Amino acid sequence: MSKCLVTTNLLRGTESYRAPEILTNQKSNNRADIFALGCIIFEIITSEKLFSSYWKVQEYGEKGNSIFPER
Repeated sequence: MSKCLVTTNLLRGTESYRAPEILTNQKSNNRADIFALGCIIFEIITSEKLFSSYWKVQEYGEKGNSIFPER
């Protein structure tokens, strides 16, 4: 029996909703689901996708800056 949450190296999920750690093949857990849920909630509220592609998600993950404008 595998102790990993993800048992394949193939990317799973929808392009704009994948967590940065999934894109870089790092260990992931339920936080990846919470990240995707946050992206969906943002899209419901604003009628716009938070990230237009997985490249934008990866860029966000590398920089680590806030995705929301300063207020």
